Amino acid sequence: MYRYEHNVDSKWRNSYVWSNGATSSSITVSPTATMTYNVTVTDGNGCKASTSVTVTVHPLPIASITGDTEICTEQQRD
Repeated sequence: MYRYEHNVDSKWRNSYVWSNGATSSSITVSPTATMTYNVTVTDGNGCKASTSVTVTVHPLPIASITGDTEICTEQQRD
């Protein structure tokens, strides 16, 4: 899970529109693939600013066993 927060002075009344449809000042996402999220902030005067953040998802490692794969208990070693 990744949380991105766009910090601004709380005394200003801003509106937020994220590319995923959220309208809060921060979003929490859990993408399964690398995604870029964009946010546009509009202040009380109608001025707009945009920024983006990319959340990179790396593939899970693939585990493998090499060499002797046979496991025995102490009793089997005797």
